[in-house]
Amino acid sequence: MIECNDIVKTYKNGEMETVALKGVTFTIKDGEFVAIMGPSGSGKSTLMHIIGCLDAPSSGTYRLDGHDVSKLSDDELADIRNRKIGFVFQTFNLLPRATVLRNVALPLVYAGIGSEKREKAAAVALSAAAFPEKFWRHLPNQLSGGMTQRVAIARALVNDPSLILADEPTGNLDTQTGEMVLDTFQRLHTEQKRTIVLITHEVYVAEHAERIIQIKDGGIVGDDTVKHRRMANIGIGSVIAMVSIGQGASGQIQSSIEGLGSNLLTVMPGVVQPGRGFVSSGRGSAQTLKNEDADALEGLSGVAFVSPELQRRFQITSQVGNNTNSTVIGATAAYSSVRNVETEQGSFLTEQHNRSMSRVVVLGPTVAQDLFGEGNNPLGKTIRVNKINFKVIGILKAKGGSGFFNPDDTVLVPLSTMQKILAGADYLSTIAISVLDKELMPQVQEQAIFALAEKHRVDPQSPDFSIVSQADILGALTQITTTFTIFLASVAGISLLVGGIGIMNMMLTTVTERTREIGLRKAIGAKRKDITLQFLA
Repeated sequence: MIECNDIVKTYKNGEMETVALKGVTFTIKDGEFVAIMGPSGSGKSTLMHIIGCLDAPSSGTYRLDGHDVSKLSDDELADIRNRKIGFVFQTFNLLPRATVLRNVALPLVYAGIGSEKREKAAAVALSAAAFPEKFWRHLPNQLSGGMTQRVAIARALVNDPSLILADEPTGNLDTQTGEMVLDTFQRLHTEQKRTIVLITHEVYVAEHAERIIQIKDGGIVGDDTVKHRRMANIGIGSVIAMVSIGQGASGQIQSSIEGLGSNLLTVMPGVVQPGRGFVSSGRGSAQTLKNEDADALEGLSGVAFVSPELQRRFQITSQVGNNTNSTVIGATAAYSSVRNVETEQGSFLTEQHNRSMSRVVVLGPTVAQDLFGEGNNPLGKTIRVNKINFKVIGILKAKGGSGFFNPDDTVLVPLSTMQKILAGADYLSTIAISVLDKELMPQVQEQAIFALAEKHRVDPQSPDFSIVSQADILGALTQITTTFTIFLASVAGISLLVGGIGIMNMMLTTVTERTREIGLRKAIGAKRKDITLQFLA
């Protein structure tokens, strides 16, 4: 198990050289309970550090489980400490902000064990250390000294190490509590055949072991068998995350626009001026689109469907008293094909509804839920739109909102009903054109401009309307989202720089304060990179 052969350890301080261990040789077999005893300055702490792979001998060899660990790298030693050695310290060395369960599971973090398995293993170790389950979620400062040391013992057991190394485990405990802790070690030795090495300067503590190795002035003076009664990346990740937010927003906008209809051209009153968007082209320009314009567009080659539309916002009330304010769209039967919408329940608007100015509605799913609640069937029910009764004939399938327009929060009525009864207007808000093929869109757009200019008796170069395609809308919004993404990346980059400087200053001031914690983490198997990440997290 443990073979120390002619171990020498010297420390140099300038020209001065101190010899802490002088040719120490001994062997501890698998399953032994051994106490290493000596007064202060005898070299027992130095020997413990070498046995625990926290330090290396200046000369000589140290073999653990048959492997020479004297010349291993820091990471290799950390791996051995994590897998083979469980430490129990005089001052307990529990993390104050972590619960009992998390403290015990800490070595498993560095072993790469998943959280669920860590918690199960910690529970088993706490049970083995006879620690009551009702205190598992407590913090260390809520426990007594004896209970705290039992947590430390459980932490030493959690990785099922081949060696338990206890440094003055009763030093901060009263006699009765210390006896209970020593009984725990003895039980672990006799019942589980654990190999335990106990470092102490007290005879009564050493007598709990099967064997006592006495050390004085850096050398072994007795070896008797006892007859008795045991980080960067985070910053980079934040930049990537913020850029991804911008790209995700762009993708969401593109998906939403494409969901409004395929190969779509939209005719609107007014004109588009660079940098100003849609503006009025003169008196009455908001009323320049008429039903006759939609009829003219239907005759163009390459056009699949034409959907004349008139939009208003109205207060809507159900029979049960629920109300909402929503967008009401006057439309024809072609709306479903052009705008790519389907009914989940009931039927859609028909040409007969338009001819007879029927008072019927098709509700978006959001409006239906607002008016009738979840689980209720609105079909056949009566609602009031702008204080006029309408019958519900259909519910649309959910499509999701795009931010500037939510098709789920709309109400569809026959166009003639909207114009003659609800709005009292004979003009249109928009005319949507579905083109047979994407390749035909420029051709259809040009034809539409000339056809409408002729009907409106205006110059095609200075029309009183605008025709935009999905590509135009996507181009404008892509430019906005690209600028937004660059802005986010800049903010993230500056934050990364400032945060890096802040972390550097924080690390400079906190490393010294957390030296004890660093030592604890190294003792239970933390590698150099783990310690670095501890201060970057």
